[in-house]
Amino acid sequence: MRIALIGILVIGVAALIGVLQAAYTVDQVNYAVVQQFGQIKAVNKVPGLHFKTPFVQQVTYLDSRVLSTDTTEEEYLTSDQKRVVVDHVTRWKIVDPGSFFVKLNTESGGSLRLERLVVGALRQNIAARPYNVMISAERDIIMDRVRDEVQKQVDEAGWGIKVVDVRTKRADLPTAVQQSV
Repeated sequence: MRIALIGILVIGVAALIGVLQAAYTVDQVNYAVVQQFGQIKAVNKVPGLHFKTPFVQQVTYLDSRVLSTDTTEEEYLTSDQKRVVVDHVTRWKIVDPGSFFVKLNTESGGSLRLERLVVGALRQNIAARPYNVMISAERDIIMDRVRDEVQKQVDEAGWGIKVVDVRTKRADLPTAVQQSV
């Protein structure tokens, strides 16, 4: 009698662990990428309760909201050979979680790779224009052009990202030049 009770208890605990390992939830702000042995088996965009094969499949969550990459200020050279310090922010969103996971794996990985593309496009666009453009209203046109160029590169690479916006928080002269002025 006692052995049967212990056996039933062990089976019950094992069944509970199996059910807890098989079930996962997707929030409204997440995508869930289900992998089995390194291969993507499912991508769940629909919020709610979902099931997977316990102990064999893993779930990785990716944010479905608009993400921001806030970078440190960087110095650029304009076409009239003046240095300008630009601090920019990039807003982006994962639109294809399967492609994003295969190419970049995590939000931080995507943020780093995207930041390199934005800095390169900024460097190219700022170098093609004189300093006074960076402190005028025409700066927004440059930022839109940077966004479009980066989006084109992202689409060609198949990262599954939509670049929502690239904006400068500030564009100033370097500190040493400010003091001399």
